[in-house]
Amino acid sequence: MQAEEIEVTEVGMNNMQIYQQDKALIDMQIATAKQYPRNLKKAIENAIAIVSLDAETADSCFYTLKKGKVITGPSVHLARILAQQMGNMRVENRVVGFDSTHVTCEAVCFDLERNFAVRTQIRKSIIGSNGRYSEDMQVITANACNAVAYRNAVFSVIDAAIVKKVMSAAKNVIAGDVSTEASLLARRKKVFDGFKENYHQLNLTDEDICKAIGKNSVAHINADDIISLIGLENSIKGGEQTPEEIFRPQINRENPVPKDKSGERLILLINSAKSLKELSALEKEVKSNEARLAYDEAFKKLNSK
Repeated sequence: MQAEEIEVTEVGMNNMQIYQQDKALIDMQIATAKQYPRNLKKAIENAIAIVSLDAETADSCFYTLKKGKVITGPSVHLARILAQQMGNMRVENRVVGFDSTHVTCEAVCFDLERNFAVRTQIRKSIIGSNGRYSEDMQVITANACNAVAYRNAVFSVIDAAIVKKVMSAAKNVIAGDVSTEASLLARRKKVFDGFKENYHQLNLTDEDICKAIGKNSVAHINADDIISLIGLENSIKGGEQTPEEIFRPQINRENPVPKDKSGERLILLINSAKSLKELSALEKEVKSNEARLAYDEAFKKLNSK
């Protein structure tokens, strides 16, 4: 009990020093924000000007997720544009940590002028059909997770009416690019050909791409559907979904990854260990990365008691 109290005191002192340093910095930023308040009208106009620069920039403002139904929303790129143009905002995001199956990321968006902040946390799986991801894939997944946390935090602070107004400007750019039947056909062909080329390993057909957004045929694709398809591409690039999840979801249902019940049992035993002696008796059974991570984490907890 005494050792535990000493540890808490030491950590508390370190945290207090960090808190005081950070508080001084935030107080200075808040004071600056109050002295130079944002011009909201100008900020919105600047954001609209940026998203309207060209079709490529407008395209990057949307993401689309296919989770049973198709959902299209403002992307992390649009979140960055708005955060920059609004000014007097402090946005931070980081990887909180990894466990045996997930990476957890956190973002904080602080409107210094309004003294309003939101913290968001996102967890993403790091387990695939072949087991735990490689280190490179874990980094890619963590980056995608960080981006989602950032996006959610920013759009929780910036008023939805502002986001909607800027999104509409980006949509108008895309709509203007497909305002005639000939331009719609040309853009549709470009988008479809892009999917087929980028994900050639899936041998995608026009029907596959249409089904991804709930359409029966190419003839039914309109300007809004073009935006949804562009958003799908952005969500794949951002690591939020894989091409297989979007275009071949039936594969995962028909061939589910078999679960290693013995591995699950070992991790359960590791997590329920009450002493280092009890934990050490399980070490010889630790063979997988998941079990090793669980063992190391349990060892740290028990060793600190």
